[in-house]
Amino acid sequence: MRIAITGAGGFIGSKVLEKLADYDEIDILALSRVQNDRTLYNKVRWVKTDYSVDSLNKVLKNVDVIIHLAATRGTQGLISDYHVNEIVTENILLAMNELNIKHLVFASSIAVYSDTTKIPWQEDISLSPKTLYGISKASCEYLCAFYTRKFKFRYTILRIAQVLGLEEKRKGMMNNFIEFAYQGKQLIVKGKSVAKRQFIYVDDLAETFVLCAIKQKEESIILNVGMQEAYTNLSIANTVNSVFENTNSIDYQEDIDENIDSSFMDTHRYVSFLGFKPKTMKEALYELKNRID
Repeated sequence: MRIAITGAGGFIGSKVLEKLADYDEIDILALSRVQNDRTLYNKVRWVKTDYSVDSLNKVLKNVDVIIHLAATRGTQGLISDYHVNEIVTENILLAMNELNIKHLVFASSIAVYSDTTKIPWQEDISLSPKTLYGISKASCEYLCAFYTRKFKFRYTILRIAQVLGLEEKRKGMMNNFIEFAYQGKQLIVKGKSVAKRQFIYVDDLAETFVLCAIKQKEESIILNVGMQEAYTNLSIANTVNSVFENTNSIDYQEDIDENIDSSFMDTHRYVSFLGFKPKTMKEALYELKNRID
């Protein structure tokens, strides 16, 4: 089997490459916009592409499955800043038809949901993104569905919770908590800590992409991918301190507006379909601590 990965040089992509390298029977094609000569894994062939249809038709020959990770992220800007996500996704779908590639595993996002009255969100509810990134990801999902019907191939769409991992370049709350706790510093929790959010450990996410890519199934499917619990910021801070044995107290600033809503997906279909149970927050943090130590 030959698997191609778009956005292979990114935070998630590098972990997917690491997991795929364990499979002797899989050839790996790593796609990136920049020239990449990394040789961490001998079986990985890096290819530079601008993700145009012409370029993809050249580089994706003899590929069986595409894992599509490449995307512009963010919470600011204009919708035009995110149109590249739809354009690249459509180009990939057109190239799949040209080259007779029958399976796409697409990285979508929990951001396609927002209706807190329907938590935990199930895969079959109507999409209701409230960010431009979420709108872009929802549009890509619609493109997958449209071209799948038109060209008779299948997709696996993964709606991914917030990703937890040390290599994340955008230093958010989780990475700051881990860094401060490791250094024995005080953690700061801003807001009443009522909203609960869902995460997924990056290693579990990478394993999920691999399992979806190699799974033999005729029908398309959408999966909510995340831990089976959601957590408040305060509960996360307490767990981080416990795992990293940080005895410093938490600065709990509950008078500040938390400014986030709860976000939690139902993951029963994901666990049942793959027979895979992702790590809990505490289990993931212990694994990260062992890596730091």
